[in-house]
Amino acid sequence: MWRRGAVLSLLGVVLWVTTSLRAGDRYVAGAALGDGKGTTAANAAAYLDEAFWSSVEADNATAPTTVHFLAGRYSTGPLTLTALGNEQHKLTLVGEGTGAVFDTDGDFLLYLKGCRNLHLKNLHFTGKARKYAVTVIGISPERRDAIIPVNPTTMQVKANLFRPAQDIDFDGCTWIDLRQVFYGALCLSFNTHHITVRNCAFKRLGLERHAHMMYNGGGSHHLFIYNNTFEDCSGSYVRFRNRSDYGYVFNNVFRSTGTLPTEDASTSTFIQVPLYNSFDPGEETFGTNFYIIGNSFNWAENPVKRDVQDPIDQINFHSRDAIRFHQGGFETRGFRTLLSKDEGHTLNLGAPSAKRALLVLNCGINPDRIAWYGNTYSGPMMQKAAYGCLSEFGAFPKSRGFDTYADISNILTQTEMWRDSFESDVAQPRRWSVVLESGATVATTFATAAAGKRSVLLQDDSTTGKCAISRPVGSLNGFYLRAWFYFNETTSDHVCLGDGVKNWVVAGKSGFWENDRGRCISNATYVANKWYRVEVVLEQNARDYWVWVDGVLITKDIRDPAQGPLRKFEGAITMSPADGPTTGSMLVDDVVLASLDERTDGVQIVRATAVSADVLRVKFSEPVDATQGESGAYSALNPLNYMVSTRFFPAYDLAPLAVTRIDATTFDVKVQGALPRSGAYLWLTTLRSESGRPLSPSGRIKEIVAE
Repeated sequence: MWRRGAVLSLLGVVLWVTTSLRAGDRYVAGAALGDGKGTTAANAAAYLDEAFWSSVEADNATAPTTVHFLAGRYSTGPLTLTALGNEQHKLTLVGEGTGAVFDTDGDFLLYLKGCRNLHLKNLHFTGKARKYAVTVIGISPERRDAIIPVNPTTMQVKANLFRPAQDIDFDGCTWIDLRQVFYGALCLSFNTHHITVRNCAFKRLGLERHAHMMYNGGGSHHLFIYNNTFEDCSGSYVRFRNRSDYGYVFNNVFRSTGTLPTEDASTSTFIQVPLYNSFDPGEETFGTNFYIIGNSFNWAENPVKRDVQDPIDQINFHSRDAIRFHQGGFETRGFRTLLSKDEGHTLNLGAPSAKRALLVLNCGINPDRIAWYGNTYSGPMMQKAAYGCLSEFGAFPKSRGFDTYADISNILTQTEMWRDSFESDVAQPRRWSVVLESGATVATTFATAAAGKRSVLLQDDSTTGKCAISRPVGSLNGFYLRAWFYFNETTSDHVCLGDGVKNWVVAGKSGFWENDRGRCISNATYVANKWYRVEVVLEQNARDYWVWVDGVLITKDIRDPAQGPLRKFEGAITMSPADGPTTGSMLVDDVVLASLDERTDGVQIVRATAVSADVLRVKFSEPVDATQGESGAYSALNPLNYMVSTRFFPAYDLAPLAVTRIDATTFDVKVQGALPRSGAYLWLTTLRSESGRPLSPSGRIKEIVAE
């Protein structure tokens, strides 16, 4: 049994309070106190005393160590820490009381080089730093430093020719009123990974548009950014440049008040994923694994007005986005990151599937690996997500014709609700309601398929014209539907998208694509004995929808034929081979439905408790579905929903074996092996309450505490 009261924290960080009982405690101040050896607060060492830091390194080699920064200002000079931290023993740097305030006048305030397993808490950075306030970087024989040089130090790395900066946690720190920094507040670059920034504040920062609150570049990865406030930045707020990947940005507040004089509308976006290739061909590549969930994005209603003279800035001046992928300069080797006018048109107006394919093939950006939901927005935002390419660094002769930004929001904000390829070995499709009259047929078939080996046949030879499949849809503000259709004839009205009362997309007996208003979709035609990929984006709040057939836009902004006052979509997705008392025949395959809603509420994990070495007790905020088998795919009793790990995902270290119900809201999860004794967290993939409410997007991760 584990010791009661031991706390295992989120993202692999043991709270410093629980370790300080056995840790070596050392003390520093802005200037030496007493004998200056750092053994007590009264004898605090000067924070730039290299002999003191060497002694800390020796202590930390054998035990967890805490360095207490006495409350006050640290302004004698920049602090450089090289190769500090032990893989087995945590080194904690904590500001006491009101915190340690770094405000020296120099290129930077704190430089962490090749450090690991550090917890920095209650440290504050402000003043006249000129380049970066804080830089975190790894060590390599190929490149000793990145971004800016630092002064030599006697703390040299002897045996470590390669030492990444890793497992560093910034907790409750601030970067405020750094108005002179040229590059930014916090730099994570070059052999830097598994860095956490949580419960921090970044405000009023930057000399001009190059300054960012967080600059992540040079292949930095597994960056966990949550529960922070980002307010008023001259450049983009959080940047992931050149192979910076696996960025987890959740439960943060991003805010532009419109009062920062140096904020540049041409580059100011909340999250930016850019490339800047100044050579031909370029070597920088995009990261593509991002987790953007539960954030609040807020643009000022009336930002400061500026006279924008640069032609490129004029293009971008009104492009205020939540996230922006940006190709600057020459094309990346092996990709077509500079787009033609036709490709730009596809990104702006093309079908979601065509946008996805273009971003994957041309840019190496896979939208399926970008989780984006549960966010909220306010202010004059142009689009939630954009991709743009500009011919910077003299690359204009290489331009393919598209030099602006395209809206890619509708492929990032989709949350897939369900899909069905009809591959089950059953006569009729599972999870669909089937309506049949005598003479009608609904059955899976091997006859032909758009994907896989099977499709579903809908054939109506009845006298009443009642043959359909339908699947219920919860209350949605909008949705994306993709399905394949094969029409065996053109003599009936084939319903591709309806709700049983009104029809949004019909392959009509006229040979044209129609809806309930007749041929108001377009003049596009269809023929028999051919597969068609139909995609629909229905924005219910706007009361209109768009339709693409085989990637070609055949209509946009078509009025929703549903009657009555403005409402959310509720009911069922219905498909039928013949509308009305006529006969008809068609095949359906590979149906996908995704929500355009960014839900923020839902079932929460209240507590995750390790009741023994291999049993985790999970309590939820409301009664959850406890069914089993295939019908319980979203239930609390399905072990596949549970992930327990000492690392933030995508790596999962322990596999659950069984789940036992304790009561309506509490379940025990038995895992294979033993739960980690420190740094564990629980992540739930999917779950639904008894009332059908889904798992909250921002409530699926929970720290684990020991009983």
